[in-house]
Order: sequence, then C-alpha cells, then structure tokens
Amino acid sequence: MEFDLIFFVLGAFASFLLDTYWWVKPSFSKYEKGALVNHEHYHFGLELIIVAVALILVSKTYALELSIVWSALVGAGFGFIIAEWRQIVEPHKGSVNLGHPFAYGSEHFKESTQIGVVIFGILVGFLVFVMVV
Repeated sequence: MEFDLIFFVLGAFASFLLDTYWWVKPSFSKYEKGALVNHEHYHFGLELIIVAVALILVSKTYALELSIVWSALVGAGFGFIIAEWRQIVEPHKGSVNLGHPFAYGSEHFKESTQIGVVIFGILVGFLVFVMVV
C-alpha cells in the first residue's frame, strides 16, 4: 500500500483539465445556478479525498492493491482544491475579473463555508478512524 506519485500527478492534471473545461464551456460553467449553488470545487476535492481514504481502508481490510486508484483520487482532490484557490481571477467573455475563491465575497459564502467545514470534519474523522484501525 504505497503512495504512487505518478498517478497523483495524473489525477491532479485530470482535475485541472476538467476545471478548464468547466470555465470554457458556458453551459457547464454555471450549472451551479441550480441545487448545487453552494457546492464549490474544493468541496469536490475534499469528497474525492474522502473516497480515497475509504479505498485505503478497503485495501487495508481486504489486502487489495488499490494504491494507483487512491493516489489518483488524492491528486484529483488536491487539484480541485488548487483550482478553487486559482479562482482569485475569473475569465469572462474575453476579460479577467476578480473571482471568489472559496466563495469569499460571494452571496453564498456562509452556506458554502458551512458545507466545507462539515466535509472537512468528516474527512478528519475518517482519517483518524483509518489510522487507528
């Protein structure tokens, strides 16, 4: 059960590609007008890391070799967190505007932060559980 740096980098690169597509494709970039308006890139990143930790637990429990998969998921998770941070500026119709990384300064900052705190708490609790087991 070793960490695989190559698949970590591939996972991060895949998340950067998806993030670029997210901003380039108009119909996809504003899906958040619906039910997921408060769900940010870093929430997806934290959730991918939680799935990776679950796979670590499964691989420890059943002696399965899943390091390639969970390394890629951790890479993608960190990639989405970095993509959220990169939103300091946002391209829009040929110009660059100040963005809202981590929803800071947006109308849904409070709700988004509450979701982030809950997801982060779940991640920390799950990490502690996996380390103890």
